[in-house]
Amino acid sequence: MYYPYLRGKQFELLAIKEMAQDETLSELVHPVIEPVRDIDGGGLERCILELHKRGLPSTIIVNPQVGHLAGEPDSTRDMVTFLNDRPHLFAYINLGILVTAGMPIAQILSDLTSLSVANSSVSLLHRDFPDDASDLFKIFDKHTVAAQFVDSQDATRRYRTLADYAEYRSDWGAVPLVKWQDHFPKQMRNIDYVDLPEQLFSDDHLYFEEDGFVGISDFQTIGDGYQDGGRLPRAVVLHLTYQRESSGPLYIRHFASDSNLDAADTAGKFSEAVAKLVRFADDRELQNPAVEKFRFYESTGGFPGLGTLKKVSIQNHIYVMQKALEQK
Repeated sequence: MYYPYLRGKQFELLAIKEMAQDETLSELVHPVIEPVRDIDGGGLERCILELHKRGLPSTIIVNPQVGHLAGEPDSTRDMVTFLNDRPHLFAYINLGILVTAGMPIAQILSDLTSLSVANSSVSLLHRDFPDDASDLFKIFDKHTVAAQFVDSQDATRRYRTLADYAEYRSDWGAVPLVKWQDHFPKQMRNIDYVDLPEQLFSDDHLYFEEDGFVGISDFQTIGDGYQDGGRLPRAVVLHLTYQRESSGPLYIRHFASDSNLDAADTAGKFSEAVAKLVRFADDRELQNPAVEKFRFYESTGGFPGLGTLKKVSIQNHIYVMQKALEQK
C-alpha cells in the first residue's frame, strides 16, 4: 500500500481529487492529508467526497504542524467539529495524529472524545519522541490504531522502556508499520536544480514487506519542507520520477529552463523545461496521464501555471508508485 503524504493546499488536493474523478487512482493508494488552511473553505471536503465516491479511504491529520493551523491550541477541536458536522465523511476516513516532542497528548485525546463516531480508526505518525510519551498508550482505550508511520522500526522501540508499556504491549506490538520517509532531494533555490544529475529516488517499494512494513509513505516530488507562497523563480524546474525497468527502483530527474538570468518570462522558461522533459519521456517511452499532460502543454505551447505544474508532477509520482506496486 502507498500512502502519499500531502499538505492540504489547493493543488495538492486537486492532484488526488482529479485522479479519483478520472478513476485512475488505484486502490493501492491511500492519501494522507495534513490540513494547512481554512478547513471550512470547501477544498478538503470536496477532495474527501470524491475519494469517498470511488470507495477510496484517506487519513486526515487532526493536529497539523505547518501552515495556518500549526500550533493552534484548538486545531484538533476544530477538526473534530469539522468532521462531526459532516458525518457522511466518516465511512472512508481514518484520523492521523502527528507525534511530536511537544505535542499536548492529553488535550488531543480529550478533544477526540467529542467525535460523534465511537472507536474511530487512528494512525500515529511519528516525527519525534513526545514529552509525555506514556500518555500515548491511552489511545488504545478509546480507538483502533490502524497503523504507525515511522522512518525505521527503531522509532517505536523507545516506547518499550516506559513503565506503562507492559500494560499495552500486545496492542502496541500488533499495530502495522508504514515506512515514512522524505526522498526528495530538496534544494534551497530552483536554480540549484539546473546542474543536479539524475538520482536514485527510492527502492522502498521493492523491500518494504521483507523489512516488516505493510506500506510506504513519502512526500512525492515536493518534499517535507513547507512553504506558504513564494516569489517567481529564476528557473522553472519540472521534477519527474520514473522507473528504468518495471521491477527496479525509482529515479528522479530535474528538467530546468535555460534562460535563468532573472525571473522574467516564466512561460518561456516553462517551454524550455517541458521540451526537455518530453524529449526524455519520448526516449524512455514513458506513459501515464500526467506525462500526457506534459506532452499536451509542450505541443500546444500553453503555460498552465506553476501550481498546476506542481499538481501534475505529484500525479506523475503517484502513477509511478502505484504502477510499481502493481508490478511488484
